[in-house]
Amino acid sequence: MMQMIARNYVYSIFNYAAKQGLHQREAVMERRRLGIVKWFKKEKGYGRIMLDGQDGDHVFVHYSQIRPDPDKFPTGFRFLNSGQKVSFILVEKPWVSDSQRLSATDVEILED
Repeated sequence: MMQMIARNYVYSIFNYAAKQGLHQREAVMERRRLGIVKWFKKEKGYGRIMLDGQDGDHVFVHYSQIRPDPDKFPTGFRFLNSGQKVSFILVEKPWVSDSQRLSATDVEILED
C-alpha cells in the first residue's frame, strides 16, 4: 500500500513539473526544419505538419507554438491552414504518446 501511495506521489510531482515546463528530457534538434501543414483543427487548436514536405513523416503542432503575428492574427487567435509552408524547431518528447512524440515549436508561417 505504501509503495502505491509513494508511486502516485512521485507521478503527481512529475506531472506538475511537466505542466510547468520543467521537463528536461526533451531532445531539441539543432536547426530549423521546413514543412507543409497537412491539416489543422482550428476549433481544437492542433494539427499535423508534413516534415520536409514528405507525407510519411508527420509532426504534431499545437496553436500555442505558432509565433504571434499581429498582421496575420489581428485578434490573437493563432491557427494554420492546410498547404501552408512553415518553418519550426523539431522537438522529440520520449515520454508522450507516439502521435505527439515529434512536436513542432516556434512555428513560423513562410507562405500562405
